Amino acid sequence: MARLTILTQQEIDTLYAIPSLDDEKRSFLFSLDEIDRAILDTGV
Repeated sequence: MARLTILTQQEIDTLYAIPSLDDEKRSFLFSLDEIDRAILDTGV
């Protein structure tokens, strides 16, 4: 029985590759806003 192929190998590699983040993207993705900081400060 033939196997169904939805994505090409290149598309799979692109999807699961480790992202390349510059300083601006890294800062945006890993920063907390004031609400998140307040929640963490309460220890909840």
